[in-house]
Amino acid sequence: MAVIEGDPADGHVSMLLVALILLAVVAGIYWHVKRQLGRSSRREHEMEVLSRSHDFAVHLVKHFAPSFKMQKYQFRGMAAASGILDIAFDDLSLTVGDGKRVLDGVSGQISSSGSICAILGPSGSG
Repeated sequence: MAVIEGDPADGHVSMLLVALILLAVVAGIYWHVKRQLGRSSRREHEMEVLSRSHDFAVHLVKHFAPSFKMQKYQFRGMAAASGILDIAFDDLSLTVGDGKRVLDGVSGQISSSGSICAILGPSGSG
């Protein structure tokens, strides 16, 4: 029988080193899987919010403008202007369903000069 000479502590140090390397590999795999699951969960949440906001927008249009026909369209962000469009209106009036006139004799012009235009009422609503 062959006898191997050496310090028995060397074998324990080697085993400890292998155990530490194995532990580091398992911890790295665990961290990676947990990170991927977190990303997947965030994507699912974002998609749910997007779907709910689209459904809410469709509901609002159907409620406030029931005669509008909805096309299959989903807002995908702001794009660069593809053309020039100027809008002008003169003596514009609007009467709502109960006979109340909310606009009377409004005139104006909106130019597509690259600026943003908003029409606001006295309360700041648009």
